[in-house]
Amino acid sequence: MAQSSRAVLILVLIVALLESAGGQAPKFFADDPIQVMPAPMPVKNPAKQKINDILDFFTKSEKVSAHSARPAGGVNTLGEVPDSEWFVNRHALHRMTYDELQRGPGGGGSSDAPVPPYTVIGGKTAGDKPGFRMKDSKGRKYFVKVDPLKYPELESSADVIVSKFLYAVGYYTPENEIVDLMPGD
Repeated sequence: MAQSSRAVLILVLIVALLESAGGQAPKFFADDPIQVMPAPMPVKNPAKQKINDILDFFTKSEKVSAHSARPAGGVNTLGEVPDSEWFVNRHALHRMTYDELQRGPGGGGSSDAPVPPYTVIGGKTAGDKPGFRMKDSKGRKYFVKVDPLKYPELESSADVIVSKFLYAVGYYTPENEIVDLMPGD
């Protein structure tokens, strides 16, 4: 009799465990937490829309009311930002060395530096700061921003430093470097 009551007790415990396990919703899905977002779908034949810049400025310049706080989008079930086309968890998940942090995007070596003579191939097409586009002797193209004469490296150094910080945080940034161009180059 003791063996049969023991078997019934074990059976009751198994049934209770199965029912309790089946009654709870899973905390995560099978692919959670997502570490890498899927590649974006291509957009074929995007619709063009002509925008009146002046009208857009005045319609968007209205007094903005405060928005209520809401959780960020584009995060996984743990609240982390997964790798995507615009962001990668390079320093958060795998600590970068001091050399990698200082180098920032790109190779950063002396072989990557532009090699004179340079050829100016065009001016800037956007923005309000002076600059131009050039090719070096190896045929590589560069976008050059020029600092004010009275304040050399004022704007360009801030641009270089911020791009390295944003790269370490996880954003894709251009490889910005300070180069002294001489008129003979």
